[in-house]
Amino acid sequence: AMLPQISPEERAARQAITRHRQRLNWSMHMPEFEPFFKEGLEKLGLPPPRRGIGLRALVDSMMLEAKKDLLLWVLSSYRGMLPGSRACRMAEGWGISVSEMPWLDPDVPLTAARWPEFGDLVQQAIHREHRRYKEAQERLFILHHDLTAKLAENLVFDPAKRADAVQEGCIGLLHAVDKVDAGETPFASYAQQWVTRAIRNYLLGERFPVHVPVNL
Repeated sequence: AMLPQISPEERAARQAITRHRQRLNWSMHMPEFEPFFKEGLEKLGLPPPRRGIGLRALVDSMMLEAKKDLLLWVLSSYRGMLPGSRACRMAEGWGISVSEMPWLDPDVPLTAARWPEFGDLVQQAIHREHRRYKEAQERLFILHHDLTAKLAENLVFDPAKRADAVQEGCIGLLHAVDKVDAGETPFASYAQQWVTRAIRNYLLGERFPVHVPVNL
């Protein structure tokens, strides 16, 4: 059977989200930045690594909003030298024109003296891109918000728990938005898995007399 057609609105939103995630992920994998992650998590009040989950895995799994905040903190704190080729790639990746940094040379390391200017330009570009991401996130969320209520009604038999189940489903929907790609599978089919899992995790957690973290 042929897949349902993806609307132009959904396609544009998914492309914006995918682009933002790819840029964040590439920047967060720069080896020069990794030593700053642990302190950044503490300063921003973000969850630290847990037993069995290393720092790298934790950063990779964070929501895009948290990744953006951590990257901005690192950029404002970093004062080391950066290979010129990596700095050029980063500037290009965030859509910064070379004309804004005529001193940038792929064959010459970016010095600590130049870093504040470079970092400011990258931070401005990240803020611009993040605004586009937030608009796309809102569009996808609004288009599929009804899915959470429908699934809660199907999965939750206790009416007293449905409101909380819908809230958990909304969190699952936001995770789906963050992880979606620019492929051809309709977002509703993909999001349904995330929302269903979030609601079932909530129902499993409700079975225990004390809070127990549950993840199917």
